[in-house]
Amino acid sequence: MSVKIRLQRHGSKKRPFYFIVVADARAPRDGKFIQKIGTYNPLTVPATVQIDRQKALEWLHKGAQPTDTVRRILSYKGVLFLKHLLRGVTLGLFDEATAMEKFQVWHQEHESKIRQRQEESARNRRGGGGRRGAPQRRFERKPGGEAKSRITNLFHKRKPPKRGFLFFISMNNYIQIGTLVATYGVEGEMILRHNLGKKTGFKGVEAFFVETGEGRLLPYFPQEVRIKNEEEVYLRLDGLSTKEKARLLLKKAVWLEDELVRKLAAKNAPLSLLGYMVVDEGKELSPVLEVIEQPLQILLRLEMQGKEVLIPLHETTLIKIDHKNKQVHVNLPDGLLDVYLT
Repeated sequence: MSVKIRLQRHGSKKRPFYFIVVADARAPRDGKFIQKIGTYNPLTVPATVQIDRQKALEWLHKGAQPTDTVRRILSYKGVLFLKHLLRGVTLGLFDEATAMEKFQVWHQEHESKIRQRQEESARNRRGGGGRRGAPQRRFERKPGGEAKSRITNLFHKRKPPKRGFLFFISMNNYIQIGTLVATYGVEGEMILRHNLGKKTGFKGVEAFFVETGEGRLLPYFPQEVRIKNEEEVYLRLDGLSTKEKARLLLKKAVWLEDELVRKLAAKNAPLSLLGYMVVDEGKELSPVLEVIEQPLQILLRLEMQGKEVLIPLHETTLIKIDHKNKQVHVNLPDGLLDVYLT
């Protein structure tokens, strides 16, 4: 009998929750199983996984084959790493105590990274404003004629964010323009969801920069770009010839050079406000470091006197956007800046 370790779906519509089960490969996906060894909740940030490592190891040693998704989960929880270490014990490379010491070091580092992601997610939710669960997009930029008619032309003509929190960052003259959201086909093609505000085939782009770690951008050279819709393109990158290789870049942020983004982005795209100077009643405040797009308003993040300041843009506060001089003219409520600076 062929045995698989796979996911069994539970939960309600659009709110999935999975059991990690050992089952006969011939059984239906959500049918009978031999043993439950864990759970997986993809709706949290990061995903919540609970698994009995000992049971998982026992079934792996018996020859049970995990599906691709479960294999990634087992790798994420260190089960495959522990199996590798125990094989080293069997081969006499080191004793079991050394193997467990190595695993504990890995486990502590792994848990530390998870806590950091949870804290970052909590900060983002607290700082995003708006109603709970309201989708928003964030555009950030860090150093290295007359506007459209008020805020309506800036973002009401654009489709509102569909879900989640999207972060678009910039550093050292690069701006985050989107995220690799899915694979397409079996030859390494991916779907890039961008926020340039219009359809584009990325003509003139010689390299896309993918964020492989905090502050680290790796260039990938495009072989083919095909427009899917106003916000997405099919993208084939040099060196990624299989679906498995492409999966390694999923959910990674994609960046382009600042100057190139300015040429590709629509003028009414919130992304275009990065780096603009905010002017309140003729007084220059600070350049825009980040743009947070929400359903009913836009927030501009500034840094003044070493403190973070969030400037709301809506019908009441926005006077005009001067693209020629790269300025956002606003009329802020009395006392708004004092809330942040005192």
